[in-house]
Amino acid sequence: MKKIKLLKIIVSIFIVAVFSVLVLGGLYGLNSANYYDKLTMDEALQNREMLENFGCLDKTTPTAYGFENYEDIKFTSPLNKKITLSGWYIRTGKTENFANRKLLLITEGRWVNRLKAIKYLEVIKNTGLDEQYDIYIGDMRNAGDSSVGNTGMGYNIAEDIAASLIHLNQTYKNNSFAIWGFSQSGMAAAVLADRKDLQAELNKRHITIEKTILDSPMSNVFKMIEREAETNHIPKIFVYITYCFMHFDYDFYVDKMCLGKILNTPPYPFLILQSRQDQLTLYSFFEEESKTFSPQVRVKLFDIGAHVSSYLVSKNKQAYEEEIKIFLEK
Repeated sequence: MKKIKLLKIIVSIFIVAVFSVLVLGGLYGLNSANYYDKLTMDEALQNREMLENFGCLDKTTPTAYGFENYEDIKFTSPLNKKITLSGWYIRTGKTENFANRKLLLITEGRWVNRLKAIKYLEVIKNTGLDEQYDIYIGDMRNAGDSSVGNTGMGYNIAEDIAASLIHLNQTYKNNSFAIWGFSQSGMAAAVLADRKDLQAELNKRHITIEKTILDSPMSNVFKMIEREAETNHIPKIFVYITYCFMHFDYDFYVDKMCLGKILNTPPYPFLILQSRQDQLTLYSFFEEESKTFSPQVRVKLFDIGAHVSSYLVSKNKQAYEEEIKIFLEK
């Protein structure tokens, strides 16, 4: 009897230990997906190699691209008082009356900040779009001078984008917007189009999103997590446990975090710019998702170019600028 009792204790301890390992592994996976080291503005500005990789070496302010009338702003999110957001608000209008002018919001992805996106001011200047749009290059949570926060692989970034639009509307009176999101923020911009709670916040303030551009967007969150686990030789069971926790953490929305579902019936037009050589947001994932895109979604593929770097390839520049100009001017 004593041996049986001892065996039961050992088995119980083993089951508890295995369960604890699985739960802790899943929580670790969730934390890794939601949080990552924030790159501050000072850290980026002091790293010339990083700035060169960003494509903005010695051109780190809007002034360097011909936009002298700008403000470096910081504000509390009107949708989450625990989050502070920051960015450059660039006024391109010819008078002080900015009411009813369109605004283009640009935001980057994981592990970087707005300095990664500043080079796209060149696109706006070269295409003459600054005659039609004011510009906001924003750091959402966990980037630049904004708060550290749970990004939700883009789910919570969508809230920050909506909060930025609300703040810009309240402060500068812009009420018609276009969004340009990269990588994780590309997924976030798509999620924003689909989340009824955030659309309700915008609608009650008479804020309109007219169009959205996605460059190298995350196309399927689950597949990205699965691939990352395979690359790091992590047992598949931890992927499923992490994904289970994501359901609770992302308000049971995570199953919809694939572009094929979100962009099947989008509320406004989308332009997606994607490189076939992208090794982070794989083209094979994107190609599968694109099969169910609405006719409102235009796709431009580039044969060469790394993740969020198609524009840095000289061969791509003209076509890239033309796509942006045609889409935003329509």
